[in-house]
Amino acid sequence: MKKHFYYIGLIALSLGLVACGKDAPAESIEDEIMPEVSIETQTETGGATTEQVADQEQEPVILEATHVGGFTISGDRLTARGGAYDQDGNTDNGAEPIDWIVIADDGDHLLLLSEKVLEQKEFNDQYTETSWETCTLRTWLNGDFYNAAFNDEEKSIILDYPTVAGDVSAGTSDVSDKVFLLSKGEAEAYIGAEEGTPGNKLCSKVTTRAINAGVWYITEDYYDLFGFKAKGFSDEMIGCGNWWLRTNGKDATRVMDVGASGIIRTTGHEAASHQDGVRPAIYIQISGGNN
Repeated sequence: MKKHFYYIGLIALSLGLVACGKDAPAESIEDEIMPEVSIETQTETGGATTEQVADQEQEPVILEATHVGGFTISGDRLTARGGAYDQDGNTDNGAEPIDWIVIADDGDHLLLLSEKVLEQKEFNDQYTETSWETCTLRTWLNGDFYNAAFNDEEKSIILDYPTVAGDVSAGTSDVSDKVFLLSKGEAEAYIGAEEGTPGNKLCSKVTTRAINAGVWYITEDYYDLFGFKAKGFSDEMIGCGNWWLRTNGKDATRVMDVGASGIIRTTGHEAASHQDGVRPAIYIQISGGNN
């Protein structure tokens, strides 16, 4: 009996020695190598928390609009709003503000072009030879339109703009205007469109007033019927219409225009056509004491 207890004791002693030689549990090793660190510990030791990293991300810079002479200029100086003219075809609710795109900016002055085709007008009301200097549209823009669209505060920063003879037609003298049309050269230089490029930036939406008056524009049905999408034209051209330039076409009875698809038509439209609209341009002073 004593021998049995003796052997049992030896076995127990052996098991105890084996247990003492075992590796430590995995959890204990991980705790020693990578101790858990709380957010509070990170902050105390100089580490950044997730919340702190998020706070360090830069907020987008929002440029504030500026207000000059009744005009509001966007912070990025790409668009402007000033003046008012009926655009929805409902004169009972008053005139709507005119939105402009900035096509040239020298720091002190902005060259603005109306965002939309605002009105239907013939370039000249007679089927005769004409030029920018003598056309009836120039008279209307600098008379009826100018006085209807702008108040005295807005007029105070609208400057005379030289419309150079060489870019209009042979034999026309240099003239200056408060309100004018772009020439072919200006349309290409400032808006950057190449003749014949489909769906370019020269495309312009037409106001309801101008549509009601007869400006030709691209309807959704017309766009689908003639497969403009397959030809590479954007569907943004739906609602765009024809508008006049001030440069004569192939002869003095015709004037270049921008077609609804944004193509400059150098042959020109008959000056008395009823299908073209008007995108007025103005030159305003936003800073500096001298013109």
